[in-house]
Amino acid sequence: MQKSLILCLFLITLFSCSKEEAELTLEEKVVGNWSGIITQEDCCTFKIDVRINELIANKNAASGNYYDTDYAICDDNIFFCDEANAEPSNCGFNWVFKSSSTTSVTLEETPTDLDACAPGTITLRIINDDMISYNWTDIEDPTNVASGTLSKQ
Repeated sequence: MQKSLILCLFLITLFSCSKEEAELTLEEKVVGNWSGIITQEDCCTFKIDVRINELIANKNAASGNYYDTDYAICDDNIFFCDEANAEPSNCGFNWVFKSSSTTSVTLEETPTDLDACAPGTITLRIINDDMISYNWTDIEDPTNVASGTLSKQ
């Protein structure tokens, strides 16, 4: 009886001391508010703000906006370009979660205004707890790409 009690106390101590904080999954690490600068090849740069929610396959997972950072090319017929008052919003978007691997998350981007933006595929990779890399590829023209780094807000 005494040996059983000692063994039981030993096991309880062993398991209570060896508990480690559970590691977040890749999907859990990308959830949150992110902001950064995106460079579209042969074009321009954009600021991006996005809120990523829980990632569930084929469900809306995020929404956000791209903002033009070059007022010289801003078109007042499409965007609000008064740099003294606000950043011009080039494009609102929604992201649908498609898949993940051990190193990346893939989402499908649908612009809220198809006249201003093109639909694309987004690939996110964790750099560290506060940074992710962002890569966008146009669905209709895979040579039209953009990339950048987003910081957690």
